[in-house]
Amino acid sequence: MTALIVFFICALLTPVYFTKVASPYYPEIILSNIFLIVCALALFFTADKNKKGRNRLFIWLIFSFIVLYDLFFIFYITRTGQWSYEAVNVTIAFLAFIILLSLDTERLFKKYHVPEILIVTILVSVIVSIVVYHLGYTSVSFLNGTVTFTPHDPNYYETRFSWFFFHKSQYCFFLLLSIALFVRYRDVFKSKILFYLSVAVLLYGIYISHTYTALFASLFIFAGAIADYLLPRLSKIRKQYFLLLIPPVCAALYFVYRMSRERNIWSLGGRLNIWKESVNQILQYTEGIGDLFGGRAFPVPGLTFEVYNCHNYFLNIMYRFSLPAGLFFALIFLTIIIFSLKKHFSFFTAGIWISLLISLGMDYALLTTDLPITLFMLYCLFFSRRKAVQH
Repeated sequence: MTALIVFFICALLTPVYFTKVASPYYPEIILSNIFLIVCALALFFTADKNKKGRNRLFIWLIFSFIVLYDLFFIFYITRTGQWSYEAVNVTIAFLAFIILLSLDTERLFKKYHVPEILIVTILVSVIVSIVVYHLGYTSVSFLNGTVTFTPHDPNYYETRFSWFFFHKSQYCFFLLLSIALFVRYRDVFKSKILFYLSVAVLLYGIYISHTYTALFASLFIFAGAIADYLLPRLSKIRKQYFLLLIPPVCAALYFVYRMSRERNIWSLGGRLNIWKESVNQILQYTEGIGDLFGGRAFPVPGLTFEVYNCHNYFLNIMYRFSLPAGLFFALIFLTIIIFSLKKHFSFFTAGIWISLLISLGMDYALLTTDLPITLFMLYCLFFSRRKAVQH
């Protein structure tokens, strides 16, 4: 239990990582990754084993794709300048995820109040981030154990906030995951008012990050949860209650309007051009560009500026670490999506994935430094045996 609390603190309050290269793209030692594997091993020796073979096919598929990912990664290390620590850290995180999948953690999670502690830690982290934002800072770095505050740049074209994440899209991806987790475990809140206030804190975190795409994506989480509640009760619901759908629809239209004022929504803010050229770059550098990532820009036809990444999580993996390694990495996530929907299909589950895929599809929204807590939260969301509430 101590290791689990330390893991939450390392991942959500003091995400320290160490590297000789001053960039979050190239982490060597990630403390949260170490404590995640320690927690997974501790649970392995204390939790109830999955005696019915539940998740066996799922586990073997993920394990196989990780092995293939590592093999291609190792192969291309010898041919291009690759960041070997990437494969090590990714493999550790997914091995911990596999261990969790092989266990029945319901008893221990309930005994030690794991969802409650996770939710409280997330809330503390986001509240502290809001305070930091209003003190005039854009982000906080814990690189090599040194805390560095970055103040707002008054000359920058927008006021954005990324907390301890490298980019605002990564902060928003974490907040979307947190919203889904809060809705999934809404029964642990002492009252409905506390639940609504907590969700409002997360939404405000997205707002100050200046990421309207994430605000729009969050609507799919709420829409899925509401649909699961309403559909079995349609015959009993009075028609005038459907007027309650007007506020969320208006909110969605407002987000689209705000985005259209700052971005060309028909080209998804230039993403269509970037993705098309990114595919060309990946096909040109099928072995990956390795350690050049982050310092090498490429022009995009139709845009007046160069870009340094593909503005898509999975395309970036292919662009950095080779096309084959990226494809197998994408297959890992596809497997997780399919099995989560197969395990407990609901509009809520579908809404979560639509929301997360919007975030991952629009930016490099997940770095390896954030992978441990992301996989743990995905486990709690989709593969914990705790039943979801319906109120």
